[in-house]
Amino acid sequence: MKTLNFRRKILLALLMKKNMYLAGVSNAVRDDLRQSSFGIPKEQIMTLYNCIDMEKIEMAFYSRQTARTQLNILRISFYLAHSVD
Repeated sequence: MKTLNFRRKILLALLMKKNMYLAGVSNAVRDDLRQSSFGIPKEQIMTLYNCIDMEKIEMAFYSRQTARTQLNILRISFYLAHSVD
């Protein structure tokens, strides 16, 4: 299993060395990618911060009361959601 993982890393490095970039969602993720990505130039691994302009989309959010009304949720109810991938 370790040999396959090593071969996969070498293949990935060869394919990506010239043509692709990697992006981490934070500096910590970027640094981890830089440390663990075999053969990929560190300049091609960058941080890509949240690109969503929250000020533009906040106007599209429903108020709490409007959302509860549309979802048919009682005012005194408490819901906890969990998503499993």
